[in-house]
Parts: sequence; structure tokens; C-alpha cells
Amino acid sequence: SSIPEGFFMSLSHLQSLYLNNNAITGFLPRSIRHLSSIEVLWLGGNNMDGPIISEIGHLTSLKDLSLENNFREDSSGNRGFVAALPSEIGSLTNLEILSLADNALSG
Repeated sequence: SSIPEGFFMSLSHLQSLYLNNNAITGFLPRSIRHLSSIEVLWLGGNNMDGPIISEIGHLTSLKDLSLENNFREDSSGNRGFVAALPSEIGSLTNLEILSLADNALSG
């Protein structure tokens, strides 16, 4: 199933979240911007799709971001996250590990 839109709203003090390999589908919800203390976020090995949203740039404490291996195929035959990385990824100045392998990123 997908992550509900308001799922992250009350998790501002959370430092690590491991949701990898859970068959999660759909898009990243915009409420992800509320994870203001998050340092480790693993969402790889799911069936997520769509763009990597610009709200990811609000996660300025993030050190380790894993979005690899998202295999949901859309009607165009693209698998995983599609489109280019948002420029806001450049706001993640504490980021040490970024894993985006096995998606359909462009640009």
C-alpha cells in the first residue's frame, strides 16, 4: 500500500526511518517535509514511482538517503522514480550517502 499523505506530520523528532523492502507503492507524500530531524531515511526496495519531490530539500539534517530499487512500472515502461532529481537535493548539505540505483531517473 502507499504512505498516507499526513503520515510524517507528527514525526518531526524522528532521526531514523527504515521502510525499505515493504512493497510500498505510489508517490512520496509532501508531508515528508515535516521530518526535520531525520538523519537516515531508507525507502529502497519498494514499488514507489513518480518524481522525487522537491520537499526532500527540507530534510537538511539528512545524512543517508536510500531510494534505490523501486520497481513499479508505469504505462510508459519506466520503472521506479521517474524524471530528474529536484534541484532542492542540493540543499542537503549534511548528506553523506545517496543511493538512487535501479530507478528511471533522467537529466
